[in-house]
Amino acid sequence: MAGQNIHYYLGLGLFHITEPKVAFQQQYDVKMNRKWMVNMGLSVPLNDQNSLIVYGDYFMQGGARQGQGGALFNHDLSQFEDEKITIAAGMFYRGKDAFIPVVKLNYYHLGLGITYDVNSSKLKTASQYRGGFELTLSYKAYRNNYNSSANKVKCPSFY
Repeated sequence: MAGQNIHYYLGLGLFHITEPKVAFQQQYDVKMNRKWMVNMGLSVPLNDQNSLIVYGDYFMQGGARQGQGGALFNHDLSQFEDEKITIAAGMFYRGKDAFIPVVKLNYYHLGLGITYDVNSSKLKTASQYRGGFELTLSYKAYRNNYNSSANKVKCPSFY
């Protein structure tokens, strides 16, 4: 039912904390800057079969900043309550770089998605707005942990 079972998450990540140097030869060492990432999402049921899923990411590394976000319309194809089969379609935007249409099929724990980056950056003159196809295969597993606190912290699930 709409308005019930709203799922959300917010995450923060820090990468390359020690700012390591990377190179095959010492004279070419390059320091990797720390990278911060903020990730958030929201899944809102519209009715018993449909939901709207909204994502957003923001990355900061050195002086560079990059944001991306988008939305998916998710439709439940399941005929029985214990099934988890959905199809989703939507659009993402990667800041000043690309529009990304998305189609994704979720079958129980497996996900299969296809996207196409439509270039919108300064390179669009050379690329003629062409980008590239990407195919995504994902597996979402759930740990069966006998810890008594396992059910107290829930991870987001966007079915």
